[in-house]
Amino acid sequence: MIRVAAVREVPVKIDIVFDRRTLREGEVLIREGDLGDVAFFIQSGLFEVSKRDRDRSVILTHLGKNAIVGEMALIDNHRRSATVRCVKAGTVVTLDRVKFEERMSNLDKFTRALLEMFSSKLRILNEEFLNAVRSRTDAADVITVDGSKTGLARLMDAWSDASEEDRRMFWQTVSMISGESGTATSERPTP
Repeated sequence: MIRVAAVREVPVKIDIVFDRRTLREGEVLIREGDLGDVAFFIQSGLFEVSKRDRDRSVILTHLGKNAIVGEMALIDNHRRSATVRCVKAGTVVTLDRVKFEERMSNLDKFTRALLEMFSSKLRILNEEFLNAVRSRTDAADVITVDGSKTGLARLMDAWSDASEEDRRMFWQTVSMISGESGTATSERPTP
């Protein structure tokens, strides 16, 4: 199941609209590392936001109608922090840097500084999320030099081999020890 970030309705006046684009499934709207001179208001469709990590792509979120992407590069003048790819055909409306700067020039210095700070914090949070994903994956996948697996990797293998009843009993025990109440589950924990 894909979780789509909840987004408030964003009022877009027609005088700031630069262009409209229709994207097909699989098309890249924004590529991580590129220079950014346009932000996009999503009018329809579904878009996946991801970052590169080593030899894989890590999905940060999915965005749909009323979301804005690409605005960070316009706010802080840094390169694109993530890739945005269309996963369900959709339409976006563009806001170019010139029109964006016209709007930003009407803001007081404090508000502009807040936007730059929020953009910077979001970039940091994205990197911290990526590092957390990396360390959790590394911990679960580590194989020692002699070919034996680490404790967490062995635990994950054992969990895969456990019966439904064994898993349920495990979670009931964890719930009792931790003092948590609730229904026991047998779902496999993810590293």
